[in-house]
Amino acid sequence: MKILGTILARAVWVLDMQQLNPNGRSLLDLYQGIAKHYRFSKFPQHLLDFNAEKALEFNSGTFIKSPNEDRRVGLTIYNNAIVADGLHSTDDSEAFLHDVAKFAAKEHNLVFDLNSIVRTSYSSQLDVQFDSEPPLVNPKLKFLPSRLKSLASSYDGNPMNFGFGGLPVWYSGGVNDGGILSFKLEHKWNIPFEKNIYFSSAPTTTKDHLTILNEIDTALK
Repeated sequence: MKILGTILARAVWVLDMQQLNPNGRSLLDLYQGIAKHYRFSKFPQHLLDFNAEKALEFNSGTFIKSPNEDRRVGLTIYNNAIVADGLHSTDDSEAFLHDVAKFAAKEHNLVFDLNSIVRTSYSSQLDVQFDSEPPLVNPKLKFLPSRLKSLASSYDGNPMNFGFGGLPVWYSGGVNDGGILSFKLEHKWNIPFEKNIYFSSAPTTTKDHLTILNEIDTALK
């Protein structure tokens, strides 16, 4: 199995915003400072500059993790959560959140009490290639793709190739703030089946997501 790339590495801090800003300070200077410090290409122009989800969104910024490492990041601020998105790992995304908290305290005198974090959640999305097609379904159902091919035709009359799409594992509960609710392992869209390239998402850290994928790979072999 080979990891081809990280599509999303998200870390979410669900917060008690009242506790974070008990005096009701205007945070416009802070948000403008964040936009400048992390060099966001797009950011809120005022306190009511919300996106479609009624949140303040900062796009395409740079987090200097170390002198030799920088990460492309995004930041979204809700009324009850702060979400950091990256393209490397959830560890880096959470390190970015800690860096933002330090910046807010040092440069804008907004002390970020980590006790105001109600809970932390993660979302991980990866592209992965298996050495061979993983047998994700009951062998007794292997007739189904060829059966569909014999019965269905595309709008242009050409034969349609079918294959089993993947393996979903659903969460039965309610909303997971800013996160992914299920585990998915499914064929990458518009890629030939024989390439064995899959998209996978999980409500876990990137590290735990990789562990699960390796366990699946080992089990199926």
